[in-house]
Amino acid sequence: MNFIYLAFLDTLALTASLPSHMHLFPAADAFREIRLRENTERGWPLHAEEVDALREIRLREETERGWRLHPDYAKWNSLRNILSRVRHLPACKDFTLGAVRLEMLRPHGIVPWTPPAEGPEILHLALTTNPGAQMICGLEHLHLAPGYLYWINRRVPTTQCNFGEWPRIHLVIEAAKEALESLAEDVVAPQDEACP
Repeated sequence: MNFIYLAFLDTLALTASLPSHMHLFPAADAFREIRLRENTERGWPLHAEEVDALREIRLREETERGWRLHPDYAKWNSLRNILSRVRHLPACKDFTLGAVRLEMLRPHGIVPWTPPAEGPEILHLALTTNPGAQMICGLEHLHLAPGYLYWINRRVPTTQCNFGEWPRIHLVIEAAKEALESLAEDVVAPQDEACP
């Protein structure tokens, strides 16, 4: 199996907060520079289709000096609440949450096939989507509905496509099966948050 359903989470507060954070997605030129550097380091080609189709906000990423948090991360309560819920799910009890990003796949966008990779597990939580948005892992494909959290097999070739008329946004979490508690200081207990 290349997709494993983990849980349903109420993402209403986080989804409602997205419009006020859309400006955080980088412009095409900035994203192209980031991808060019990373793909060169990995030995992968840079696909123009990926740069044109996909944007991401890196909310928490590992650097040589430790974890770097996006400046808006600390005050984005609905995001931190969702991460706290993911961290405390029975299906995730053996995982340590690592890098966190929001991925936006534009309408009619296709991300080229990503080769199989070792490393952390990948969890996808759909926030906004449409019936034309699909993920393909190996020979399986799936439409991730809003609020559904899935483990995605990154050990087979994967791709994403959005044949719909509006963007598809997923919260993507890297998770390692280790006994570390590195995210404990970043995640707060779930709180009520008023919608704007």
